[in-house]
Amino acid sequence: AKGRWNVWAPKAGLEAMPEWEIRAASDLVINGRSLVQDESGAHRKFPTLRAMMEAVGRKSFIPWPNDVEWRGYGGKMLGDFGAVLQMPPGADLPVCFLPVKIRRSYVGGVAGYLEKRSGRTSYLTTRGSWVKDVGLLGYDIARKLIFEHELRYVVIAEGPRDMLRLLSEGIPAVAGLGTKTWTDNKQKLIEGLGVSHAYG
Repeated sequence: AKGRWNVWAPKAGLEAMPEWEIRAASDLVINGRSLVQDESGAHRKFPTLRAMMEAVGRKSFIPWPNDVEWRGYGGKMLGDFGAVLQMPPGADLPVCFLPVKIRRSYVGGVAGYLEKRSGRTSYLTTRGSWVKDVGLLGYDIARKLIFEHELRYVVIAEGPRDMLRLLSEGIPAVAGLGTKTWTDNKQKLIEGLGVSHAYG
């Protein structure tokens, strides 16, 4: 089925999942222009989460509370991942903002509303070339698991929840943030993990 779960699942008697969506969100930028890339269009690297959050116009946020779940995932796990709780301007619900950290630098992020609602995009990503250049959510955590446990594989999931499910089981995984955003740069990052197998 070429990796499409909803094509394969019914044939195996398994439950289909809602289609995964991602789009650039205007409420994640300042004055309609992303500050996570420089004037040349190249993605920027931020040394701290605060610096990146300011660049995407989200100056107000708190570390993820231990007693708050997000779509079935516990607060402690989300906190360990580095998620933050944030209320976008003009939004009717707060979001779980999952920062993308590559080799100790923040490059962008993905936000998901606390409650999934019909007709609303599943995930919002900060705009910029970083999504195609280095958009591998969970990269640093997967890298740590691979090196600490001398593993030889990584799983490339499509979206945040699939990635979190695998990480919660101790399986090194990254989210590629959509099949249409895969590039040679992302492949080089995966090769840099020193693994012999990548499963998708």
